[in-house]
Amino acid sequence: MAKETKPKAKKKLEASYAKLEALRGELVPVKQNSMFADETRLREDITALYQAICFSENAPSNLQLENLKQLRSKVEQAGAKLAAIR
Repeated sequence: MAKETKPKAKKKLEASYAKLEALRGELVPVKQNSMFADETRLREDITALYQAICFSENAPSNLQLENLKQLRSKVEQAGAKLAAIR
């Protein structure tokens, strides 16, 4: 954006950047006050479910399978938002 000289193009770039940053804020934590994630986002939810299923000797529970469906839906929604920004 810094190299762009045309005001109209620069304004479009800034708007796209703001939309991408908002999407990134939905997917991963962007505000950290400590070395640990202070907020949970989609990435942490996926990681938690993955660990719960992988490190369990039992088959995935109905709750875990339902959580998987919800997370898959959220990932698809995020993909649709990214496609709309592009």
